[in-house]
Amino acid sequence: MWTRVIAGAAAHDLNNLAQSLFNLLALASGPDVPPQSLQRYGMLARQGLRDLQRLSADLRTLATSTEDPLPHRLDLVCADVLAEIDPPQGRSIPAAPVAPGAIVRGTRPALGLAIQAPLRYALAVSPPGTAVELHARLEPTRAILEIVAPRATTSVAGPPRAIEQILAGRDREFRNNLGLALSGAIAREYGGGLEVGPGPVGGLCFALTFARVEEVAGDARRAEQSAPGDGRR
Repeated sequence: MWTRVIAGAAAHDLNNLAQSLFNLLALASGPDVPPQSLQRYGMLARQGLRDLQRLSADLRTLATSTEDPLPHRLDLVCADVLAEIDPPQGRSIPAAPVAPGAIVRGTRPALGLAIQAPLRYALAVSPPGTAVELHARLEPTRAILEIVAPRATTSVAGPPRAIEQILAGRDREFRNNLGLALSGAIAREYGGGLEVGPGPVGGLCFALTFARVEEVAGDARRAEQSAPGDGRR
């Protein structure tokens, strides 16, 4: 099922990006286009190309990774993701500690990608002047990272549902989203999953779950050495 979901989402996203770029090219090639409009079309085209690059990079990350899954500190993975993401104008992600006691197993690139996708989605559907919140809950066998967009323009009715149910359903807001499909597939690979439901006070909440593992001395040491930004690569 996941192969079909990911392939369908990739085809959908690529087609949408290509169509957007073709439309912008047609608008920019029209007669007597004001300079301000050309500038705006150029800005939108660059954004589309950046989205295309990120889409390609996400797929390449999973296709070419040769790392073995190792224990990683969830708080360090989250810190790396937050350092890489530039929120859209007017949105923010308040700095908050993320469960330093949570150790999860996976490859560093895949874990980061699993967190990035719902976080980027939450930012994209949040209006300017609002914040996306990150919270972590630890249970005996799993770590749950909640990504909450309290004022998201997209909502989900009813109880939380697994992302594969939503992607395979008729919810047009979420259908064929490659990033969310990849996030769910990665989380499932590492003993968890991705659910989407309403936030505590409205809006949208992604619950990304990973199985907790015990640190094994050798694996933990290698995991820390592989942490980007800690000066011990």
